[in-house]
Amino acid sequence: VEVFCLETNGFQGSDGIDFALQIIQSQKKMIDFCFDRNPVDSDEDRQRLVDAIAGHPNISDCDLVGLCGGEINGHDYLVHILRKEKLQTLDFSNNSVMTAGQSTLFDIIKLHPNLVCLRLDHNHLNDEDAIHLAGALRYNRTLETLWLRGNRFTRMGVDILKKVMYDDSSLNAVADSNHVCIIE
Repeated sequence: VEVFCLETNGFQGSDGIDFALQIIQSQKKMIDFCFDRNPVDSDEDRQRLVDAIAGHPNISDCDLVGLCGGEINGHDYLVHILRKEKLQTLDFSNNSVMTAGQSTLFDIIKLHPNLVCLRLDHNHLNDEDAIHLAGALRYNRTLETLWLRGNRFTRMGVDILKKVMYDDSSLNAVADSNHVCIIE
């Protein structure tokens, strides 16, 4: 099995995580894993799943939409998964990600060697995060698509992100703009 998707299954307790872990551990050739819209109530279960994904030898595409459910901050889980250098695509939408001023997430995005697509729609990123994200995008040349819909950016945050994509204030600024990544 190279692609495995569990979506909106209504698992009870640890049943969904236990099943997902059995699949992840037994399918060493799997490259795409999806656990969408299956909120996990237990910190321990979320951590077990994230550890298994991060430690899997071949998973490069991963969807974990709504893993954290409710208002549980998914920041630390996101950071842990992004430390996986083979990761190319991650959908971590609807996980209440808040950075609380921490730069770890943005440092990882800045230096990630293979990340091509990152979906962070409907989290709790704000204008301060837009500043840090813009700094990361100035250096990252692998990320092609970044999804940020439904976050807490004001006009200022949106303008900061637009400017990192294309800054026409000078010829040097144009040259330093990130011409690779599209922000949706």
